[in-house]
Amino acid sequence: MLTSTENQQSDLSVYIHQQKPHWNAAALLYTIGGYYGGIYLLCASNFGLNAVGILLVTHALVLSAYLAHKFMHGTIFSSMKTNRFWGRIMQWLHGTSYARFQDLAQGHIDHHIKGVDLYIFDRISFINSLPMLLQNLIAGLEWLYFPALLFIVTPLL
Repeated sequence: MLTSTENQQSDLSVYIHQQKPHWNAAALLYTIGGYYGGIYLLCASNFGLNAVGILLVTHALVLSAYLAHKFMHGTIFSSMKTNRFWGRIMQWLHGTSYARFQDLAQGHIDHHIKGVDLYIFDRISFINSLPMLLQNLIAGLEWLYFPALLFIVTPLL
């Protein structure tokens, strides 16, 4: 026989699982909308709107990293293909697009299973091995938000 506490937990579990797709969609929409909306507010000529923009972009970037983690585990969508698609979008949003999503996901799962952290690509050593002129060029392009390092290292991965 179920007690009232067990009934409440069971009802809560059913509610969460039934509502999960709506919450996931809301989180994705908020993250993407918050990022671009925050950038829009950063371009406004009002300091109050700029402050809200900073908070919105910051929150969206934190959420994109959290969602990328969930996509690596495959817990947002039932299809791994869909999780990979949205995981790549979240990677681009928060700046981890230098490695393939599948490689990061595999390294993350290995971290859980084997208890180790595997670094797929040591970009700092790679950049330090380049001539100073190229290092400065990459730094300048990245400062301008042009993903120069991505275009250099993707063929190497």
